[in-house]
Amino acid sequence: MKRATIILLSLVMLLSVVTACTGNATTSTTGQSGSTTTVDRSKITINYLANANVQSFKDGEDENNNEFINWLKEKSGYNLVYQILPSEGAEQKRALIMASPDLPDLMALGRGTYLDYVSKNYLTDLTEAIEKTPELKATKCFDEEVYNMSLVDGKPFAICTPSNGSPAPDALCVDYEVAEELGIDVKKPDMSLESIMDMFARAKAAFPDLITYTGAGKGTSYYKLADFRWLYAAYDVDTTWRVKADGTLEFCATTQDMYDCLAFIREMFDKGYLDPGYATVDNPILQERMANRSTAFLGASWYDWPGDSAVTNVDPNTAIFPILGQAVGKDGMTGQDLESTVLNYIVVPRGSDVVEHCMNYLVTLTSDEAYEFLFYGEEGKQFEFDAQGKRIPLDDPENTRKAIGLQYYVYYYIYEDMAQRTERLGFMSIGDQVRIDRHQIYGLDMKTKLNPAYNMPSIDIVNEGMPDINACCAEWFLKIATGAAGLDEGWNGFLAEFKSLGGEDIVKAVSDWYVGQ
Repeated sequence: MKRATIILLSLVMLLSVVTACTGNATTSTTGQSGSTTTVDRSKITINYLANANVQSFKDGEDENNNEFINWLKEKSGYNLVYQILPSEGAEQKRALIMASPDLPDLMALGRGTYLDYVSKNYLTDLTEAIEKTPELKATKCFDEEVYNMSLVDGKPFAICTPSNGSPAPDALCVDYEVAEELGIDVKKPDMSLESIMDMFARAKAAFPDLITYTGAGKGTSYYKLADFRWLYAAYDVDTTWRVKADGTLEFCATTQDMYDCLAFIREMFDKGYLDPGYATVDNPILQERMANRSTAFLGASWYDWPGDSAVTNVDPNTAIFPILGQAVGKDGMTGQDLESTVLNYIVVPRGSDVVEHCMNYLVTLTSDEAYEFLFYGEEGKQFEFDAQGKRIPLDDPENTRKAIGLQYYVYYYIYEDMAQRTERLGFMSIGDQVRIDRHQIYGLDMKTKLNPAYNMPSIDIVNEGMPDINACCAEWFLKIATGAAGLDEGWNGFLAEFKSLGGEDIVKAVSDWYVGQ
């Protein structure tokens, strides 16, 4: 995934079947003749190409030696070797790896890359391997809607992992001292657009030495400006594509609502609320500003928090940057694009000689036990159970915080509301804990909605044209947001370039597919 320091809210649900986390040392494979062979798993190496969703490791640890990877090795029995893609230029690096003879055995892709790789015959048809792994078929990866997303011409070339359905990682946040000074009720804030702009104005007046609002603008890669996801649904432009009154689709980036959304962001810049360096701020700079608390507001609550627990929490119950929520627009419009029912497509490149072993490993990786270990740690070390069977965190904040940046190992996000999980397990997972005010968790009213084109198949004109369209959006919208182009000048320039890149033909192709479903 594109966010170099994401701490994903991996939401945990009780599965109907929990399997294969008992420390299997051997596995049985069936040859073409039908004979069964017992294999020592420790002698099988599985190479996993992982996305850059980790910021750092504890001293002396790395991606192949840390608490969680060692647990996965023990439980699965396999020799696991992880390689992490760089946070910038990940797709280019992946393309180079795919063109080399040294291919990984497993990797996770987004839908666009998945369909592209299938069309190029890069990936293994997993039909047979899935049939030989009934434990994997018992997981939520094989819910009908999720599984169907893996099918291309009726064949599964991926194990699809369900989206967690949680918008909570992307919300407007405020420094707790700023909130106290301005009288902002972080539990029940007024999130209307007028109120948000008023909060920015009062923060700038009361805290002139602080940046009012910041985000990693340099990471903008398409029409949504980085760290503004909390805003887009207020203008109904959060889902990339939306359905018009006549039943056809339109591209949200070219609508009047998108213009109005950009006008709001431009007003932030013109009034001095938006970080003047927004377009050049990258993840490390943003994290520095978060750690130094040099900003009053931010929209990057999904970022890992640098430093120790003293940076993460003011006290055991209160976050430094509690979440306010998502902006509310006309007619109560709010929410956030879920993008898809599928988060990742875990694939096996063609040529791997350990396909069945990869499926066996995914049984371990997608188990409840793996998730609960990752997010809650080890009994007696990070928590203990009370008489009712709920986890009680131990006193040491470093124990309860644990190694929170290791989610790049896990690509299975299971449906459960954050508040429900907190209630069921007795305390917050580390991923939730570091960025949510635990006093306000039950008051959060976060919304999601599904992109109507979430299941779009591979369409040549879209595959070929959208990279240029996305770059066009990012370039012009950053110019508009940061004063490099006037609002109308930039908007008209964007529309002209969009048309010259064949944008109207792309929209027609997507809409024709949608109407013809």
